[in-house]
Amino acid sequence: TTSSSSNDAGTTYGTSVRYYISSTNNSIYSGFASTPSVFASLDSDYHDVQVSNVNAVSTTSFTTVVASSRTGGIQSKTIRWVAIGEAS
Repeated sequence: TTSSSSNDAGTTYGTSVRYYISSTNNSIYSGFASTPSVFASLDSDYHDVQVSNVNAVSTTSFTTVVASSRTGGIQSKTIRWVAIGEAS
């Protein structure tokens, strides 16, 4: 679940990504021989929400960045994800 507060980037990157939340998900999976591919989506009823990035992927954690033009689209929302890779 995303945080109940978000960051304001202003209009530097455009109005569609004004508000964002970066979340690191530690020790939530295991058993990969190498870094897996991770894909994520956000459960939201706002049409302009996006998972902007999945980065800092390791064999046990990853970071997601979600963004929207409105805070209600990204705050306290469920992130669904899948990690695909070779088993150790």
